[in-house]
Amino acid sequence: MSAKCSRRQENHRSRATLKRPVLFVWECARQLRISERHVIDLIEEGKLRALNIAGANATDRKFYRIPVEALEAFLDRRSTI
Repeated sequence: MSAKCSRRQENHRSRATLKRPVLFVWECARQLRISERHVIDLIEEGKLRALNIAGANATDRKFYRIPVEALEAFLDRRSTI
């Protein structure tokens, strides 16, 4: 696959994620240009709001989804500091 085609697909994916109400951790990490672990740390520190969709029986495993509004609020707070 050519680099031009790859970039086109990446741009398409990033625009498509904004149409959905929630983002995966990896999508949030890509938009913030940080690691997935850093995104999870921000969530667990209470700096980035997220939903744990793992369910009640999954006590040790967490599956986070980040609402687009939460990412936008995080970016707004970060830009005013």
